[in-house]
Amino acid sequence: MTLSPFSCIMAVLWFTIFVAIAELLRRKMGFVFHYHVGSLLILMSVCIIRLFLPIELPFAYLIEDEYFLPILQSTLCTPFFVVKEVEISILTIAAFVWFIGAVHRVFLMIKNQYRDSAFMSALYPVEAEHADVMLRALADRTRPHQPYRLIVTPDVMEPYTLGIFRPTILLPAEDASSDRLQNILFHEWQHILNGDQIVRLLIEILRCLMWFNPITVLLKRNLDEGLELLCDSSVVKGMTEKEEISYFRYILDIAARAVIMKSMASGTAM
Repeated sequence: MTLSPFSCIMAVLWFTIFVAIAELLRRKMGFVFHYHVGSLLILMSVCIIRLFLPIELPFAYLIEDEYFLPILQSTLCTPFFVVKEVEISILTIAAFVWFIGAVHRVFLMIKNQYRDSAFMSALYPVEAEHADVMLRALADRTRPHQPYRLIVTPDVMEPYTLGIFRPTILLPAEDASSDRLQNILFHEWQHILNGDQIVRLLIEILRCLMWFNPITVLLKRNLDEGLELLCDSSVVKGMTEKEEISYFRYILDIAARAVIMKSMASGTAM
């Protein structure tokens, strides 16, 4: 097994192909229902593993090329000017541009983390003892030593989880008194049990490294939807058909809220 510029290029190429295939399969709901969302997540994992193992396997067939690749290598690596005894080639410029882009993406990622922290600090929490007791019982039953925080607030329109070391579940105040509260908390707690916040952080780091490849946008979207479906499948396990319908109606209600909020934000921005 060897590492070469060709193997790195092929790793990026196969990564792109795998993600495109996963995007096509994700749109085929029959595939998800028949093979379960876990198969989609496995395919996503294969994409990432292939990218971080850019090696030529022993059985790989190398296509001999005495014309195109030598010319390409010569064009990329041949210096065409020198700055303070440093030879500058197209490959050098490309590496510099990649580095600047990666640093910019890292800066944006850190900025978003600070924004989330500031957002949580500015929230107006309300008392929701029933939700606290229910989540505590769920934690004691599944992972007693897991640190977490629950914030019930009218400042959010949909439940979601933020943070890694001490995950915070944000719950809309109107959902704290809902008869579907247990399912809502179970869904968000399942994100914590699955380590979804760590997965999302790793994907953001990958996007920093692969900022030049637009396919990473599809990778993030596929993984986000896959993780949500995985949590939904855990919640509805053991439910009756009537309970499943009620739960998924709530999911649709959340999606409708998000659309309304985006429309209002767009209108305000204009």
